[in-house]
Amino acid sequence: MRVYKMEILSLVAGILLFGMPAAASFNWDITTHGTVSGWRWEKPWPYDNSELMQFTELCRHAVTFPAQQYKFSDLDHAPPAGLAPWADAVRALATGRVYPGSWDGVNVKGNERDVLLVEWKNVPDLARRWIENESSTEEDRSRHFFRVLRKPKALTGGRAGGPRPDEKVGLDEDVLGLPDEEKVFVTAPGELYQFLPLPEAFSDMSQYVASRARETCVVAWPTDHSRALLEEGKKAIKFTIEARLVRETDDGRAARIFWEQHHRELQRQQRKINREQRAASRKGIEKDREASHDEL
Repeated sequence: MRVYKMEILSLVAGILLFGMPAAASFNWDITTHGTVSGWRWEKPWPYDNSELMQFTELCRHAVTFPAQQYKFSDLDHAPPAGLAPWADAVRALATGRVYPGSWDGVNVKGNERDVLLVEWKNVPDLARRWIENESSTEEDRSRHFFRVLRKPKALTGGRAGGPRPDEKVGLDEDVLGLPDEEKVFVTAPGELYQFLPLPEAFSDMSQYVASRARETCVVAWPTDHSRALLEEGKKAIKFTIEARLVRETDDGRAARIFWEQHHRELQRQQRKINREQRAASRKGIEKDREASHDEL
């Protein structure tokens, strides 16, 4: 009970320290579908987009990208209404992998899952290099729900005698030598959080942190994304990625270290309680065994 009270106090203190999310920015689909297992990303600054408390903001930058957003139910429709040329590749990509989630990690299922199609030429150079490095071996590729795929010749004007609408693109075709204009990037929205670098002050990938800022680091987040007008057959969206270079203040660092130590102490106490409970359970089992032998 004492540890439980301490956890409640710790939670309240954390809310007071870091602030509550603004309801207007909350993705309410989470209340219906939940988030995917293992989802570890969180918005790294307040939900009202104000500056981080206990940090000095050195600079920030935002870029908006065009994309096409589809549902898995669109896979067999011809472009631009669907992803028919890449349908087999997307299905193969989804097989044996945990879907990383839609925006904010929403755990939609089956044909309601979202897929983004981005022109490769619109992907920033830094992100391209990271994606290419993470796609260099089969082991690397198996960890991610994204792929760089070629466009079918029907969409690049390169096929003589007219387009072939039934042309299929394989998942692991070699696209290294193709021009950027002939490639597309396919990903789940929830995969974007792994590669959000932007130019200049934000180019050092080693400074990026997944969620909670600390010391001097870069934090980034997709701050906005439009909704595809699916009822009108439109797939075009835009999403905005914002990055901030921040430096922790002395007071902020002291507060963070205090709460990290406090959290470790709570974990230590909880482990001790768990050990004591397991020991008591074993003693109870041994007493029951002795009692059964006495009856015999």
